[in-house]
Amino acid sequence: MSKNILYISSFLPADIPYAGNKTSFRIYNHIHKINNLYAYIFYNEIEEEFLNDFKNYDFFKENSNNIFLKKISNINRFINFILYPFLPIMFSIRLNIFIIFKILFARIKYDLIYNEWSQTAFLSFLLSRILKIKLIISKQDVLLQNIERKFDNSKNIFFKLFYYFEITKLKYLEPYILSKADFVFVQSKKDLKYLQERFPQFTINVSVINPYVTNNFNFNPSNDLTNFNIIFWGAVNRNENIQAVLHYIDHIHPEITNLIPDYHFYIVGAKPNNKILNLASKNVSVTGFISDPSEIFNKAHISVVPLQTGAGIKVKTLESLIMGLPTIASEIGAEGISVNQDGGLFVYYSNDEFIKLILKIYCEYKNNQIDKKQIR
Repeated sequence: MSKNILYISSFLPADIPYAGNKTSFRIYNHIHKINNLYAYIFYNEIEEEFLNDFKNYDFFKENSNNIFLKKISNINRFINFILYPFLPIMFSIRLNIFIIFKILFARIKYDLIYNEWSQTAFLSFLLSRILKIKLIISKQDVLLQNIERKFDNSKNIFFKLFYYFEITKLKYLEPYILSKADFVFVQSKKDLKYLQERFPQFTINVSVINPYVTNNFNFNPSNDLTNFNIIFWGAVNRNENIQAVLHYIDHIHPEITNLIPDYHFYIVGAKPNNKILNLASKNVSVTGFISDPSEIFNKAHISVVPLQTGAGIKVKTLESLIMGLPTIASEIGAEGISVNQDGGLFVYYSNDEFIKLILKIYCEYKNNQIDKKQIR
């Protein structure tokens, strides 16, 4: 029997070049097929360009009267930050009183609330208390862990102070909301363990749901060693990805350029900003968005995931492993993935170790110790 589900999402559930949106898209499609969905969806400036594509989806055309879209603008962010200083900013900018009243006055008997992403969890929590219905929260990462890492990596005193106050607010409110939810879904055993060990004072009914991973790449690896190709794969308009690429360029790229004469680095992903575009050079290519990156993957020898910040399981790492690429990742880039070096995932703990791992794989290729198709 189908249920009336109030679906609230922090971002657009769409099949666009961002891993989180793709995962939300699959979940929305699945829920929509067997239930009556009443959706309230926030979207940002980056997602706005995909809005027409979203409105062309069958599920939108079939159910457009029950889908409410709300853009988050800088004005909204500022006003809500001023109105709700007691809330973490990720919660406050999506706390919309108009939406609350719209839902209440609709007089629909909802069976439950399904919340997608962490940023609307506070809004969904309030509505579940008012409506006295069950609440399911699907988390793609743990906000507190994400902000703690930004605090640790920030060198700007003002940002550090901002992150400190965000941590102070989140460390009680986030686990409290999760403890009041009927079910919580996370995307890795690592996040499950983090919630259980970090907040032992709260009882959280948490389970793991696997993220969506693209597996329809055209697998046809080349053994051409004219160039030794290393790729970074991910949306390069996201701050954590920008920082990862810049870290690689500053600390790893110069050494590899000197040590491997036929080396080439590809930065593959949507929306590179000017800082990333300006990195293009003789042995650095910035491709921008590629709908089917199979050609780049097939001629690559290594994928790198040198993330310095972020939280949650990294789909870019999973997709690199699916393509059989030896993948060198930071601890953050590899977290939540139960694969070791035998499975192609190499975790580094220092820049020197990062460089040595690249040289190790390069020497294996050059010495024909491992055929490229064999290592895949």
